[in-house]
Formats: sequence, C-alpha cells, structure tokens
Amino acid sequence: MPNPSVSGSLTISQQHGLAALKETDLSVYCPGATVIGPDILAMADQNPRRTIIASFADKLKALESGENITSPGLSSRIIVKIEELAPPLAYPEKNFDFVYARLSLGHLTCQQLDSVLNEFNRVLRLKAKIFIVAYSVDDPDTKIPGAVFDSSTSLTAYPFLNQNGQIEKDRLIKRYFQSQKSLSNHLFHAGFKVSYLDQYSELNSPGSYGSLPTDPAHNLVEVVAVKQ
Repeated sequence: MPNPSVSGSLTISQQHGLAALKETDLSVYCPGATVIGPDILAMADQNPRRTIIASFADKLKALESGENITSPGLSSRIIVKIEELAPPLAYPEKNFDFVYARLSLGHLTCQQLDSVLNEFNRVLRLKAKIFIVAYSVDDPDTKIPGAVFDSSTSLTAYPFLNQNGQIEKDRLIKRYFQSQKSLSNHLFHAGFKVSYLDQYSELNSPGSYGSLPTDPAHNLVEVVAVKQ
C-alpha cells in the first residue's frame, strides 16, 4: 500500500485507510464510530467535496463528537448519526463510495458480521472499496487470564484490563478476533473481492487500554476489498 502523506499523529492503520481513499470517493461511511478522531477529520481535509457519515451507537459519544467538530466548513461535511450497526441500514442502494470500518466491527458475532457486510455491499456503489481493520487472533488481549471463546458466535469474552494493568473480572469485553482467512471468507461470502490483506502490530492510540502491560501494541488484521 502506498505511503500516505498525512499527519504523523495518525496510527499505521489510520494512515492506510486514508491512503486507500481515492479523490473520487466523495461519499464515505464510517460505521460504529466512537469518536470523531484525526482520521475522520483528515478524510474531510483531503477533499473539500467529500461528505462523511459517522454513525454512533452511543448517543452521548455522538453528541460529544458533534460538538468537537469546530473547524470551519467541516460541520456540514461530517454528519454524525445515532444508529445501531444492524440491518437494515437506513441508506439507499449504491449510496456510498467507500466504507471505513476501523476497529468498529469486533463486537459483532460471526452471524451479525455476515449480515452487516451484506448491508455494506448493498449501500456501496459497484467497484467501491471497503476498508476494515480488526483485532487479530494473535492480539495480546486473547491471552488475558480468564478469556473464553464461544464457537457458536466466534466471540471471545475476557475481563477488562485497565490502564494500570489490573484485571477487572466484573467487567467483561466480548470481541470477535479475526484471522486473515476468517475475515477474507466473510467478505467473499458478502460479495467482495479482497485486493489487499495484511497483519501487523500497532501501538495503541493515546488513552486506549486493553493490552497486557508487557505488550502495549495490538495485533491487527487489515483488509481492503472491492464490491463485485
């Protein structure tokens, strides 16, 4: 993947997502957002004609993020919506040029992921791209004591590890950790063709926790796929 000329404050995967965008990608969908971060702001800065829809499941985070869009002209081009990431999505067919799903699909079961990817296919234009980053099966969070894998959903339940390295057993996280093969298979069955696939470690963004203290990086699977 080409090296993007974007701010050094972005993580590796954020930079890759921006590099995957074409100048003609004017309608971008960012499902399952938790914040309007530097990646989404950079998408808007790349092209003054681009409109971005960032959907939030959490109403409070959506409102806070909307208030944080203070740059002139961006508030009309970064649209914050409150919606659950579940079919049917409230958009017409062939509505978007690009889907940017960075670390936003991991809470879905394998069955839910299939349904959502089919919806992404429906709302994307022909030959449009989807960019997905997911926590991999080699991520250090899978080694947190007490982690339990559910084969019926592909979710792993594990206790939260706070910023002090302490395990909070009463606070469980459920996540679908992907392999390159599993994510590729999900995309294939939803009508996408994988054009780029990689796996690597990435340092946490400032303020994010969850990894073991001995390994501050997450291990990620990254894919770019094209709607067929």
